[in-house]
Order: sequence, then C-alpha cells, then structure tokens
Amino acid sequence: MRHRTGARFGQQAQKRSLLFVASLAALGLSAGVSGCSQKPVASLNGTALSETDFAKQCETATDIQPNLGAVGQQVLMRWVQSTLQAQEAKKLNAYPSQKDVDAKLEGVRSQLAYGGTTLEQQLKAQGITLETYKRRLLEQMVQEAVMFSGIPIPEAEVVKAFEEGKSRFSKPATIRLSQITVETKAQLDQASNSLNSNADFGLVARTVSKDQFAQQGGQVPIDLPEAIQAGGPVQPAVVKAAFKLKEGEVSKPIQAGKSWVIVKVMKLTPRQEPKIEQVREIVRGSVIQTKMQSPEFQSKVQENQGKLFTALRGADFQIFRPEYAGLRDMVKNGGQSGPGAGGGPVAPGPAGPAGDEMPPPAPPGG
Repeated sequence: MRHRTGARFGQQAQKRSLLFVASLAALGLSAGVSGCSQKPVASLNGTALSETDFAKQCETATDIQPNLGAVGQQVLMRWVQSTLQAQEAKKLNAYPSQKDVDAKLEGVRSQLAYGGTTLEQQLKAQGITLETYKRRLLEQMVQEAVMFSGIPIPEAEVVKAFEEGKSRFSKPATIRLSQITVETKAQLDQASNSLNSNADFGLVARTVSKDQFAQQGGQVPIDLPEAIQAGGPVQPAVVKAAFKLKEGEVSKPIQAGKSWVIVKVMKLTPRQEPKIEQVREIVRGSVIQTKMQSPEFQSKVQENQGKLFTALRGADFQIFRPEYAGLRDMVKNGGQSGPGAGGGPVAPGPAGPAGDEMPPPAPPGG
C-alpha cells in the first residue's frame, strides 16, 4: 500500500512540473535559439540573469525538448526554478558549501572509477563540460536541501544500508586468458610439443589454433567471470579450468565438445568488495527512495513544496526581454494566463535521489 502511495505522490509531483513546462510552451512564443542572443534577460528578487550567463546556459543546455518551446524559454524557466531554490536554501542556512560540492563530486568520481571509467570519459561521451556538470550538481544539491528540509537522512542509515546490501555491489573475480583451439589429435600434439619446447604461446596460437582469436595470438579481449553462458567463443568448461590455474600458467589440454583447448592465464582479478565511498550516492539514493514511501516523508515534502509556491507567488520577478514577457504572468499564476487565474505557482517537484537524478554521471536537467 505504501509503495502505491509513494508512486502516486511521485506521479503527482511530476505532473505538476510537466504542467508548468507545458503551459510555457503553450504561449506559442516565436523566439527560437535566437532568443539566446546577447540581451539583458531577467531578475528574481534582485538576482539578475546576465546576458553572458544566459547565453552560456543556452549553449550548454543538453536536454531541450522540441515540443516545450524555444531554447531560451526553457532555459529561462529552469533558471527561475534553480534561482528561487538557491534563495530559499540560503534562508534555511542549507546552501551547500564548496566543500560539500567537492565531496559530492569526489563521490561521483569514486563511483565511476569503481565501475571502470572516469567522469571525464562519461562527460565527453555526453557532450557535457565539467563546468556545466558542476553547475548542475550544485543545483541538484540545492533542490534536495530545500525539498528535504526538516527530513533527516542520517549518515548512520546510509552506512547501515550499505552494510546490509554490500554484496550487490561486489564485483566478481575475473580472468583474462589466451587460448589455443584445435580440432584433431594431430593438431593437439603439435601444439603441446611446441609449448613443451618453450615456444611462445601467442606464436603457437597463430600457427595452430582454429578459433576466432588465433590471429591475436589467442588473446581473448575481455575479462571473463567464472560463470559464463554456453554458446560463446569461450566454453564454460575452459573458463572453469582456467580459474584453477595461477597467473601465467598454461593448462593441460581441456576437452570442449569436439575440440581441444589449451589456455594461458594472462591476468587474474580477485573478487572486489566496495568501500562505502565508491557507492555512497547509490546507497543514499536507495535510502531516500525507501523514505519516500512514508506518508510522513511525503507530507513534509509537500509542505516544503507549498512554501516554494508561496515564495514564487511573492517574488519580485522581472523579465527584460519582450519576447519572454508572457512568462512572468505564466510563472506567477501557476501555468494559467489571464486575469483571475487560479492555482498556486508550480514550483519544481521534489528532488530525486542522487542515484536516480544523476546516474553516473548523467547530470540533472540542463
């Protein structure tokens, strides 16, 4: 029952945010990418969005939705959301320090390193600069600080969840091997005699082997866990036998179906158990997801969201670009235009856990 309640809460919050965005698009503004030209833009409670920052945010926006209006329009809407949240976080004395941001960034780096990649590699693949990623990371932290205000997420709970679920983050032992595959007894004798005479394993593989790795000196180009499925280029029986060897050791002939295989262990990587620093953000996200099923948690987040509604309604929001003038009333009236429009202004929905908002290293929305 709690799970369904939590799901409904999440869906309602998402619908409110989507309504806000969709209503902006409904204005039918004609400004396109050209709307991001160098002009004064807007201010919120005295915080100005300079023409330079606006242009930079337009240029680095990576998740613009074609059906939700012009690029500048969407960037401006997101700036209003993030700026309002930053102002509220400072009032709550909950604005993240540079030390907090650096620690979060280091956590992301550790998590990616444990997964065998780097933040820079992931950002390059997504076409995102490190500067943009840091800005989005800060925005996410601010959003969480505001929406989860008054909701404790003790470190002790994160540590406990990590200890209880540590095994699901463990990385199994793997092996990197080279193999020689032959189909006849004569070929097997030739390969065995050559190896017994201290011939180079790779040279023998190129000369005798009949599998797809022969021209690479028998080298299998991936690390293999002990349990693999049958039907691939490396037989399960071969891998199982290889795991009984030491690094650098050559096996005796292994019968695999109608073929014979000789393997050499190139590298053995033992099972790896993670440190909490390497998976903290995932675990913390899981803790938050669990808490979100609680009616008390949902009630507090809704209360915090209501405070943002009130703050936005009372905000001094000015737009200096005529092509975006309609956004002001739209934001203040919660997605409804015209006199007497009802409903509170729609503030952003609650921040999701870091593990969901930023699956390594996908940043929050741009």
